[in-house]
Amino acid sequence: MNLKTHQLSAAVFWLLIINLLLTPPLPAAGEEGDIYSKVPEKMPEKMTPLDCARCHYDIFMTIKNGKGAHRFPCMDCHETFHSFRRGMKYEDVLPKCTECHDYPHGKSPDMTACKTCHQKPHAPLASLDIEQLLPFCGKCHPGPAGQLKEHPGSHSKLSCNACHNKYHGNIPKCTNCHGTPHTKYVDNKGCVKCHPAHMPQDVSLPSNVPNNICAKCHPEPAKILAGSKKAHSKLHCVFCHSYKHGFIPKCQDCHGVPHPQSVIEGFKGCLDCHGNPHDLELAGEK
Repeated sequence: MNLKTHQLSAAVFWLLIINLLLTPPLPAAGEEGDIYSKVPEKMPEKMTPLDCARCHYDIFMTIKNGKGAHRFPCMDCHETFHSFRRGMKYEDVLPKCTECHDYPHGKSPDMTACKTCHQKPHAPLASLDIEQLLPFCGKCHPGPAGQLKEHPGSHSKLSCNACHNKYHGNIPKCTNCHGTPHTKYVDNKGCVKCHPAHMPQDVSLPSNVPNNICAKCHPEPAKILAGSKKAHSKLHCVFCHSYKHGFIPKCQDCHGVPHPQSVIEGFKGCLDCHGNPHDLELAGEK
C-alpha cells in the first residue's frame, strides 16, 4: 500500500468516527423519540381543581385537609392565572380577600391585614394561630371582652388563650380547671346556665334550679328548709332568691305588712318572732 492510499484510508476512518459521534442515537424501544415531533393538547379553558393539583399539589392538599369554606373550584378565585411577569407586583396577581368577604372585621389597618391571622389563604380558619390572635380577641369578640371587663373576677385575670388554648374556636370543658364542681358534670350547658363563662361570679338563677343544687354550697339552710313543716319548705330556693346569687329578699316582698303597726312597733323585724326564715318556728313551738 502506497502512502496516498494509506492517507486516504485514515481520512475515511476518522470521518466515519466523527460521523458516529455527531449522529444522535436512535430512540430505544418504547421511547417517544423527538419530544417536539408532537403537538400537546391545548390547556382547557376551564381547568378543574385536579388539573391545578398536578402542579400545585401542596396547595390542593391544604384545601382538602383544611375542610373550610374555601373548598370550591380554584378558578372561582383565580379567574386569571399564570400571568405573573417582570415588572408586576405579586399581590396584583392574587385575588383580594375583600372581593368575596368585604370587610368582616372593619376597615382599620390591623383588621384588613388578613394574612396576619389567616396565615394560609387556602385554609384560612385552620391556619389561625392563637398566639398571634391574642391582641385581636377583643376586637372580633367585643361581647365576651366587655363581660370580662365589666365583671372582674378570676376569669378576667386570664388571657383568652389560657382557656381557648388548642385552636381558634375551641371551647374547653369547665372541668378542665374546675375539676370538682358542686354538681355532677354532664356538659358545659349545665355550668353556664348559672355561671356565664366570661362573668362566672355573676351567677344567674333560673327558676327551675332544684334545691339539691343549692344545697351543695349551702348545706345548712337546705337542711333546715327540708326539715321544716312550714310553707317555705314547699318552695324552691330560687323562688325567694330569685334575682341574683346572694340576693336576700325582704319579707314584705311576698307578705306585705301582715300585722298592725301597733303590734310590730316593739320589734326590730319579722325574724324577732319568726326566727330563721328557712324554718319559721315561733318561740315556744318547738
